Amino acid sequence: MAPEGSVVTVSTMGPDQRAIMATAIAVGDHVRVGTEDYPYGRQGNVVPTHQLVDEARQLASAMGRTIASPQEARRLLGLSPKDGARA
Repeated sequence: MAPEGSVVTVSTMGPDQRAIMATAIAVGDHVRVGTEDYPYGRQGNVVPTHQLVDEARQLASAMGRTIASPQEARRLLGLSPKDGARA
């Protein structure tokens, strides 16, 4: 178990990505996706990043997780709400 306040990062770049992402969502962690990690969608074809993000959103929603709004995501990342620059 990681110490209180720790951030644990797991990265996968293969077909196991969805299973690991689902596990992370199930235990309350945050996830990220992108074509630089694994560019294949659920159907096994190469897709753009926005489709991978939508698939992750659908999975999280189906698992009962609330999705951060762009403003909430900026706050979580410490970005300025105006221009995306570091706060």
